[in-house]
Amino acid sequence: MPTTEKKYEYALPVGTVIKGKNQQYRIESVLGQGGFGITYRVASTLRVGTIEVEAIFALKEHFIKGHCHRAANGLVVEYGREAAELVEKSRHDFQTEAERLTLVCEGCENIVKVSEVIEQNNTVYYVMEYLDGGDLRSLVKQRGTPLSEAETISIIIPIAKAIGFIHQHNLLHLDIKPDNIVMRRGIKGGADVPVLIDFGIAKHFDKKGTPTSQINAKGATLGYSPIEQYDMISHFAPEIDVYALAATTFYLLTATDPDSAFNLKAELISQKLPDNLSDRTRQAVIQGMAKLSENRTPSPQAFIKNLRERYSLPINYVLRGQESNYRIIGVKGESDSHLLYSASIDTGEDIAANSPQQTAIVNYDIYELFDSNNSRRNKDESVADTSQTAKKQFEVMLKSSFNYDFNSPTHLRDTALAYEYFNANGTIYYVRRHDYRPQSALSLSLSSIGTSLTAATTGSLHAISRHKGKIAIFIAAFAVAYLGIRNADTIGSWFKSDKTAETVEPEEDITAVEEEQLVEETDNPNAITLPQQTTTSQAETNTTNADEEAKRKKEEEEKRKKEEAEKKRKEEEAKRKAEEEAKRKKEEEARHTAYQNARNKATSAYNRWRNASGQEKENLFYSTINELNNAISVAKANGYSTSDLQNMLNTVNSY
Repeated sequence: MPTTEKKYEYALPVGTVIKGKNQQYRIESVLGQGGFGITYRVASTLRVGTIEVEAIFALKEHFIKGHCHRAANGLVVEYGREAAELVEKSRHDFQTEAERLTLVCEGCENIVKVSEVIEQNNTVYYVMEYLDGGDLRSLVKQRGTPLSEAETISIIIPIAKAIGFIHQHNLLHLDIKPDNIVMRRGIKGGADVPVLIDFGIAKHFDKKGTPTSQINAKGATLGYSPIEQYDMISHFAPEIDVYALAATTFYLLTATDPDSAFNLKAELISQKLPDNLSDRTRQAVIQGMAKLSENRTPSPQAFIKNLRERYSLPINYVLRGQESNYRIIGVKGESDSHLLYSASIDTGEDIAANSPQQTAIVNYDIYELFDSNNSRRNKDESVADTSQTAKKQFEVMLKSSFNYDFNSPTHLRDTALAYEYFNANGTIYYVRRHDYRPQSALSLSLSSIGTSLTAATTGSLHAISRHKGKIAIFIAAFAVAYLGIRNADTIGSWFKSDKTAETVEPEEDITAVEEEQLVEETDNPNAITLPQQTTTSQAETNTTNADEEAKRKKEEEEKRKKEEAEKKRKEEEAKRKAEEEAKRKKEEEARHTAYQNARNKATSAYNRWRNASGQEKENLFYSTINELNNAISVAKANGYSTSDLQNMLNTVNSY
């Protein structure tokens, strides 16, 4: 296993053992490092009876970057005398928040689980569950496209509820973003559950809304933190986390990070959101990301109400069909007439991640009739107010996509658990095994004919003895034709001509009457007939087929080249846009850094002047004026508000 020292200068060496109360944790790798800590992937051996099982956890270590370093043994955390007060107060807050989190996490499945807090090596560690389902940023990048509105809401609402839960315990998370929401695998039926992680800069407040932390450290993420988070947080303000929640929703819907809060405008947010997004969700995101805190959605509960809360079935909901019960494990997509879910057969059992049962889970696609313009979801998950237009669109979709026959029984299945169609929750569901591929009607008909001919042929030994030569020829010819038709690669050359190559309709299936006639004829041993000879010679037929095959291959090659060219063009366009976006963000960050530096210098100068008295105040007067004027110029040049700086300048000038 590779070491971690090259990438993470002060990380503990791989193989280091941290001793907990009942367990020992062996460091395997570094997962990440921030300003206040380092997170490791660790292994621990658990004993179940006489059986030993290795389990994986995450371990977070308190370590302030820039102030802490390692002792000569590479384990103990050390720091200088000048940083002692800062590090020790921060460590105390870190331990207090970790101990508080061990209690809070038990009440909500969407908050990372913390098992124990450890004091060792002159620092503090806490042990968390290890989540390997990937974070939301990885999910979007892997897809290559934004998530649908329905899927986004199905992820965001549980996280919003989790944030509301920690707010009830007087905690602000202060670092909500796609990177800090990870999917937990191994829940009932294979469902992935979004989990909020990384409480590294979380802050606790007392009942009066005053911070209980011993230090008041600042921390902000560009695009996901509101303006007020760039300054000290002096009171309990849930709207700070709401801003980050709305910004994360924006990312899932656009696959793009939001602009800096200093530059953000409502019209810019709206322009970047998808055109087909519902007005309600659009307004929820815009209001949740309002620049001024007094105009922003005040709480996660209010944010949920602004969204289409009762839009889709919740994760882990059990849908009761006529043939099986299905557990919803995700929202895959939507249209004007339906929602598409991913589901598995409900067994009522917890399935551990990476277990044989988990890998054996069979996924189903569930299509739910839901009118996106009119339908509403009730508290009991039933659907109301679906229009006839949406129902018709739903039926057309099933018929065109799956050739579903609505005159057949509503719970018809052509193989075990292949598909079913039923009414529930005041609407209609079509459930289909994800990997199910039915035989075509032509193949099924030919299979039936082949079975009938076989039965008829073997029904009379006398007929076989009299016509065995002819029967052998007939069966061989039929087998060649049948296998050729079943071959998906050559079916096009069997059923189309040069004039109808692009719009050819499939030939009609062999009718039941024709099939019955064939069976009746083969029931009579004296009535077996060989295929009629055609007027076309075998050589001509072979030549025609070869020409058609060559033409088909040529068309496929041209199509492939066009697709490759289009793919290359899109890749180059995406690369160009990514480079432009990276350049824009770099310039934006540079402008923001210049503004922040100038503002910090001006604020510091103003505070020094304000706290001074007598001659010292006189001496600081002109330098303070210069710093404030410079900061105002930088702010104006980069499009930032100057109101607070101008107020400081007016105060100094009035002295």
